Amino acid sequence: MGHPISHGFLLILLFSSIIFTKHACDLAERNALSSLSITQSSPPLNWTASVDCCQWEGITCDQGGRIIRLQLPSKGLKGGMFLSSLKNLTHLSHLNLSHNLLSGPVDAGLFLALTHLEILDLSFNLLSGQISSSICFNSSLVRVLDFSDNDFKGSIPLGLGNCSKLEVFRAGFNTLSGFLPSDIYNAQTLQEISLPYNKISGPIGALFTNSERAEMPSVSFFDSNFAPISLLSNGEQNGTRGFSLLLPSLSSTQCSSFPLLQSCSHGFIPF
Repeated sequence: MGHPISHGFLLILLFSSIIFTKHACDLAERNALSSLSITQSSPPLNWTASVDCCQWEGITCDQGGRIIRLQLPSKGLKGGMFLSSLKNLTHLSHLNLSHNLLSGPVDAGLFLALTHLEILDLSFNLLSGQISSSICFNSSLVRVLDFSDNDFKGSIPLGLGNCSKLEVFRAGFNTLSGFLPSDIYNAQTLQEISLPYNKISGPIGALFTNSERAEMPSVSFFDSNFAPISLLSNGEQNGTRGFSLLLPSLSSTQCSSFPLLQSCSHGFIPF
């Protein structure tokens, strides 16, 4: 009578070990990380051969040992073409390399390879070139894109419309110019678009006319002749749907451009 019980107990232990055992990191992905041509001014990371790369600082793996998150903000990282090596991290969903000294263009092939990408934060670096048009060609999962405070130039390319789950797009404090890409108006889930201190033009009204969007997105632009204007969600305001346009203090010259305003002090204009 005791044997069936003991056998059942052993089976439970066996399945439990299978479920809760995490595999060591994938060798190809480990090699990809090891080949990154970066240096750092902060204390060294524990990226050594004696440590499983799933235990490396800034790395998160899934149960199968595939790297799903690479998060190394404010590590003093420097370098150029290293992003090309990340193309082998095909299960990567979160990539945060913000507040470093990374430079050079971002390889367009990176976005074609990262088919599981959801969060990308490259803000506060020295990256240059153009923002890639292939960001969401192979991944419709992208929710957050932050290219703020770099040296990206040119126009924002068509392609953001392929980001069907895009919630946040930030690219302020670059040298972007031209018109907003027409397909950005198709973004059903967009909650925030921030492009201050660029030379972007084009109508923004279409961002707010999508009947499937539950709330109007927060919008921040900067016109070379005016201070930043932000559209903010504020449930405590008395305006229709609780949304208001926040205007910062303007000079008397700038006030003349808004003849319907009685005052140019800080204030909300309800929608």
